[in-house]
Parts: sequence; structure tokens; C-alpha cells
Amino acid sequence: VKTEFCDILKVISIKMVFTPFIILLILKNTNIITDGLMRVIFLLEATSPPAVGLIIQATEKRTYTDKIGFIILTCYLSSILLIPFWLFFLKTH
Repeated sequence: VKTEFCDILKVISIKMVFTPFIILLILKNTNIITDGLMRVIFLLEATSPPAVGLIIQATEKRTYTDKIGFIILTCYLSSILLIPFWLFFLKTH
């Protein structure tokens, strides 16, 4: 159980905290994308949970399907809080 929790924490940290933070820094400190809607789209893409492609791959290989399914579910549940959090920082800071 401890290993699964650590794996879930790693995935959420990288996919939904570290990656959006880097994208937010890029959007805030460069003029690569100046259109407001495109900035939101880029940040939404960075904060979105992993897609179902992971579970399809695991099912095809018949490995870790329960673990990957639980990680995806956890990411979707955490995105309920994390996506508004990152969008708030994009608009205010």
C-alpha cells in the first residue's frame, strides 16, 4: 500500500504540479503565447489528468491494470482542485 501511495504521489506531483508550474512560468515570463484563450488552453493541457491510453496499454499487456486505473482515478479527483488552482495563478499573478 505504501508503494502504491508513493507511485500515486509521484504521478500527481509530476503530471499535475511540476509540469503546470513549468508551463505557468513559461507563459508568465515569455511572450511566446500572448492570446488569453491560448494561454488557458496550454495550462489546461498541462494540468489535465493522464488519458485513458495508459489503462488501454496496461490492459493489452495485462500488467498493473488495477494500479494504473487507481492512479488515473486519483489524478482525476485531484484535478478537481488543481485545475482551478493553476487557472487562478494564470489569471492573477
